[in-house]
Amino acid sequence: MDRLSDDELAGRHPGVTELLSFFDAGHLPDDLRVVSEPCGELAHHLVATLPDGPELTTGLRKLLEAKDCAVRQAIRARISRSAPWVAPNARGVAGADIEREGDDPRDGDLDGGDDEVLDVATHGDPTATQVFRR
Repeated sequence: MDRLSDDELAGRHPGVTELLSFFDAGHLPDDLRVVSEPCGELAHHLVATLPDGPELTTGLRKLLEAKDCAVRQAIRARISRSAPWVAPNARGVAGADIEREGDDPRDGDLDGGDDEVLDVATHGDPTATQVFRR
């Protein structure tokens, strides 16, 4: 299904049209666009098929949340392919050293020593910190 035109959206509830604007995937790189676009197509299909109402708005918002989660997972998969190490319960600060039991065999440094933390991201999970290191 093609995207709805501005003329087709004229007279629709502002909440519906605003939510539809968040489904645009044109700015995303190809690997993220293929994850995002099917959600946008479904959103446009729902708006073309259903009248405005609280359930449509809620459905679009939840679909948007699902799309955002899927894109974040695709980003996470892209990052994991570049071999970061995920340290459970680690609490690092950029520029600091992080100590851990054992060592990550992928980094070629099997002495069990510390790694310098370049950046830290929790991705909303308080039990794991993704550590980007040299």
